[in-house]
Amino acid sequence: MAFTEEQKRWFHLRDQERCQFPIWNPKTKRWRICGSLEKLQVHHLQPQRFTLATQGKTIDTATNGLLICLTHHKKIHPDLEVAFNLYHLNKESFKEMSVSRDQRVNQGEIYWNSQWDLMMVRISEKNTFTFKKRGGYRYPQCRKIVRPKRKK
Repeated sequence: MAFTEEQKRWFHLRDQERCQFPIWNPKTKRWRICGSLEKLQVHHLQPQRFTLATQGKTIDTATNGLLICLTHHKKIHPDLEVAFNLYHLNKESFKEMSVSRDQRVNQGEIYWNSQWDLMMVRISEKNTFTFKKRGGYRYPQCRKIVRPKRKK
């Protein structure tokens, strides 16, 4: 349940190796991107676990990913911060985080901080459009993951 290595390379190129997390600048009263070059990760804007449970499929499209730094990834997923902090005491912390996320999804709840969702989708769409316009290479498609139908 992740982007392929080829897709991750594509996001790194599209987002110019910089964190794309939106930050409000109160002085200029404008949004800007973080721009960090450190510990970059591709973030699913619509998490796979959630879309698989709610829509029966995953969404690994060009506009469903955004390159962000680990600091901002932890801001979106506070449970990720907890798992990192507990790992030296509990090697199962990431597994427990995953189980907790599954439980929340099964209850129809989101497990992430959604306040930046719309802004990040707009940034991803703009970056994809700009990348294509600049002559960037086509987004690599991946295998489609579809949840098997449950027997009644």
